[in-house]
Order: sequence, then structure tokens, then C-alpha cells
Amino acid sequence: MRPFGAGGRRVRMLIRPGAKVDDLLALSAEKVEGDLRDPATARSLVLGAAGGTLIHLAGIIHPTRSTREFTEVNVQGTKAVVTEAGKAGVRRAIVMSSNSPIGVSRKPGVTL
Repeated sequence: MRPFGAGGRRVRMLIRPGAKVDDLLALSAEKVEGDLRDPATARSLVLGAAGGTLIHLAGIIHPTRSTREFTEVNVQGTKAVVTEAGKAGVRRAIVMSSNSPIGVSRKPGVTL
């Protein structure tokens, strides 16, 4: 089977423990299980990725516990991953926000 990704590049993904990603694993993507907020998980994710590209799409939209969780994941988690990627020699980072970077409104079409 040909490796996942354009030009046969390796693809590694960070997933929550227990998440079902069999379809991606079947395409030869590598998985790192862990928590985005954990610097050790971030280091594992980018290990050996010098010269590579980080595509960071992880985040939460609706925190289940508190707004603190939203900040921990979306701000501190992103910072941890980007920091570790820089240390690992990742050449480029593409970072995309969640769908609510400017707040939440109860009325469609109205932003805060």
C-alpha cells in the first residue's frame, strides 16, 4: 500500500485516546494518542518532523466543563504544539481556528 499523503510523505495525527480513526490508519497515517494541552504529547506528535509541515486544526467549539477548558485547549494547546514544532525543526505551520473565534451568539447572523 502506498503511504498516506502527497508524494508519499508521512502523515502523523494527534487523536484523543479511544477515538476511532481506522479509516485513516488504513491509509498508513500514524497516530499519536494524547491531550493537546500536554507538552509531552506535542513533542511526540512532532518527533522526527524536521523540515515538515504542521497542519493544526484541533480545538473545541463547545467546552463541556468550562470556558477555562476552551482557553486551555484552543490557546494553550495551540501554543504548545506550535512551540514544540518549532523546536523540532518543522518548516511550516498552518493553523486554523475553530468556527467561533469571535465569540458565540444565540442569534444566527449576529456576531459579538
